[in-house]
Amino acid sequence: MVLLVSFIHSLLRIAATISIFHYHVSGLYGFYEGEILAFAFPAFMYLSGFYSCHEPEKAVGWMLKRIKRIYLPYWIVCLAVIVSNSILNYKEMTLSTVAVLIAGGNFFLQSPLYVEVWFVTVIVMFYVSVFILLLVNNLYLRIVLGVMLVVCLALFKVSGEFIYWFCIGYGARWLMDVMASDNRFITRQVVMINVNQYAFKVQGYSYEFFLLHGSVLLFFVQIARFDFTNTFFAAFVVTAILSVFLQMLVQKMENVSKALALPAPG
Repeated sequence: MVLLVSFIHSLLRIAATISIFHYHVSGLYGFYEGEILAFAFPAFMYLSGFYSCHEPEKAVGWMLKRIKRIYLPYWIVCLAVIVSNSILNYKEMTLSTVAVLIAGGNFFLQSPLYVEVWFVTVIVMFYVSVFILLLVNNLYLRIVLGVMLVVCLALFKVSGEFIYWFCIGYGARWLMDVMASDNRFITRQVVMINVNQYAFKVQGYSYEFFLLHGSVLLFFVQIARFDFTNTFFAAFVVTAILSVFLQMLVQKMENVSKALALPAPG
């Protein structure tokens, strides 16, 4: 069952990523297809909730991993955006907008330097909320605190639909864990391991793809002046390639950091 769920979720993340890419390409050419977003962002919120931490004893380690996973590639992309904007001067850039961008707070700006990364603000808010909940051991206090956190998210103008689907994902994971502990629900792992591995590997680049696709699209639309079809395919391929390189760069940075942190021998 776990293998099948992982496979379905991998396909869901890939489909949501492509949907958002298609929406932004269409928008740049005047074809606004809002119904695409009715699927894509709820899907991401559901997946984020499903794969959030459910074990209080692992809360700190999970939160640190999430922050690193979100911010390392994000900061690299932000640096590229700031440098390119300094050269091309396509948007007004102040110290405050740069600071908010680096902090991941684009969701709160009326005219952010890099529009597409508003989602980073929202997902960090959700993860922090989960982390706070896991610090409380008493079930009743956790429920009260959960309601308060939902109200806070709503006050920060986070979409109620996002909150709903994140909670659905979180609840679905809890239900699956309960079912997995019951032998009646344990099924054989079907012979789809290789297929799942490929799907899981591809979806692993979704976040980098999301961070990069906006800048790549602007290049092909405003600088290269490609038409819709050529922009779609060229930008998709270039973004996919850059996503792989970005993830490799982050991995190398992590390896160097670990190497520097190792104690000297002897």
